[in-house]
Amino acid sequence: MNTKTTLTILSFLLFTTISVQSQIAQKQSSNEFTEFFRFNATTYSGDRIFGIHPNKEKAVQIATSLMFQENNSEDIVKELKISTEIIEKKKGALVYKRFKKLCPNGYRIISKDEFSKLTAIEKEGLLGNSSLLREKN
Repeated sequence: MNTKTTLTILSFLLFTTISVQSQIAQKQSSNEFTEFFRFNATTYSGDRIFGIHPNKEKAVQIATSLMFQENNSEDIVKELKISTEIIEKKKGALVYKRFKKLCPNGYRIISKDEFSKLTAIEKEGLLGNSSLLREKN
């Protein structure tokens, strides 16, 4: 066998093995984990809107429908962020079920004043999951 043929066979075996291993890893991860889509928006008046959904298209639909929902220019969304989070399927189902129970319409609006109060409470370290509290430990 010449050198070129040997290198071709070795590279084929190497890439085939890598391909099979990545397909197995993808199957395992797709069985254990799922994607969730979080959206955060800020209106011109400073109100905050947030929500989660396991379906990207539905998350985008909910978020964008909020952008044009109000006639008052102060209530129009000026900034929208949609992010993806990978979470275990069982935990994701539980989180989404609890969120839908709290927010049946798929989102929650927090006024500018409420958001300011929550921010102040977090800065004081009074929230159990405060990022400031975690940094101190």
